[in-house]
Amino acid sequence: TAMTGFSFFIDPSTQIPTSTQLASVHHAYAANYGGSVATDLTTAVGDMVTAYNYAEGRTNDDATRTNLGEGILGGVYGGPDAPLTPGVYTFGSDVNLVSDVHLSGDGVYII
Repeated sequence: TAMTGFSFFIDPSTQIPTSTQLASVHHAYAANYGGSVATDLTTAVGDMVTAYNYAEGRTNDDATRTNLGEGILGGVYGGPDAPLTPGVYTFGSDVNLVSDVHLSGDGVYII
C-alpha cells in the first residue's frame, strides 16, 4: 500500500518532507529518510499496534452505536446537529465519511 498523488518538498526548518496537501503542520515520513525518522516511525507503529489491540478488546454495549447510519457518517449521523459521543461504534460494513464528523464530549471514541 502506498500514498500517491502528493507533491512533497523539504521543509527547510526541519529537513522533513511536507506537502501543501497535508494539514498545516503535518509532515510525511518514510523509514529510508535516515536520522531519527526510522526510530520515530518504529515508535509510532508500536503505539498504533497498542491502540489497535486496546480497541479490538473493547465491546459495544450500546445498540444505538451498532451500524449507525448504515456506515455513512457525517451529516445526519455524526454531523454538526448530531455529533458522535464517546463510546464504541461497530459496523457490519464499510464506514464512509461523507463530510466532517463531529465529536462531542471528553472520552474515548472507537469507530
